[in-house]
Amino acid sequence: MGLHSAIYQEHLLYDMRKISIRELFFLKFLPFNLYSYTEGLFKVNVTSGTAVTMDLLRLFLVSETWFFYIQKKDYDEHKLIQRRQLRDLSRSLSVGHPSQKAIAITNLLGLNLNYFYQDTTDDELLQLIFQVVKNMAQFFGQNQDYLSSAYRELLTGKHHYKISQPILSALLLLGFLIGQRVFTAKEIENLFLTAILKDVGMGLIPEEKFYKKNLNKEEIELLSAHAEHSEKILEGRIPLTPEYLQIISRHHQMGNSSLEKVENSAQLCGVETLLITITDIVCAITTDRPYRKKEGIFPALEKIRPLMGKEYSQEFKFLVQYCRNFFN
Repeated sequence: MGLHSAIYQEHLLYDMRKISIRELFFLKFLPFNLYSYTEGLFKVNVTSGTAVTMDLLRLFLVSETWFFYIQKKDYDEHKLIQRRQLRDLSRSLSVGHPSQKAIAITNLLGLNLNYFYQDTTDDELLQLIFQVVKNMAQFFGQNQDYLSSAYRELLTGKHHYKISQPILSALLLLGFLIGQRVFTAKEIENLFLTAILKDVGMGLIPEEKFYKKNLNKEEIELLSAHAEHSEKILEGRIPLTPEYLQIISRHHQMGNSSLEKVENSAQLCGVETLLITITDIVCAITTDRPYRKKEGIFPALEKIRPLMGKEYSQEFKFLVQYCRNFFN
């Protein structure tokens, strides 16, 4: 390698940003070069201007090419493109086939939520996510039949679980709340928002911590503190009342309570926190993690049964029936 090439490669090493193939699904043409990184060198794999077709995406999937690299300036522009696409799609949810809209809006939300995790000071993106989630609550309230398909498609997108988990649990929660017929439309909307935004504090945690099998005491405390961090990130920036912000800061308390204290914990946190907690636990248990395999829905339900206690026995029966239909 010549001196010029060596200097160029050194420059690329600090300039490149990783991009997943899922971030290409909503593009018609590549507005940038895609680079691969092999044997310590960055090489152009696909050139700018190439049409993003199903054949191209299928080729990546077959070869198990999950990630590429693009230059920072291109990555910054790419995030703005995805932001515009999310905004435009959320304004046109009533146009077109609901099934396709449900899948697209859920995955685009996942991409942009990930961008917000990268920079939790981005007020413009936070406001967009807030409005989009409100629109989604109304859309799915009128198209409940597509909640489970959106859930399954989000799983196939292989988002990092810190991104997929809050959206999956929020979709599961939304259908349950609608089916209960005891919450107002505004309450359902606010709880859906709360469920999706409750984990934004994860953005402050170093990426490598999510993959460790054995965490020390300090690392466990760091992960557990994400709920409080989420409340602090959101406080004063979105129009959620203090009650919903408290749900966000306390949504892990019940899951961490000893079984002997479950009933008191449920009374302390209220039914809203209870429902957000149990749907969060169900989704976590039934999806894979880097450090463990998923379990089935019925083992998951058995594990959350004590959290609901005798006070919410009827709600638990409804949850079992609801999950049986949702996951079939």
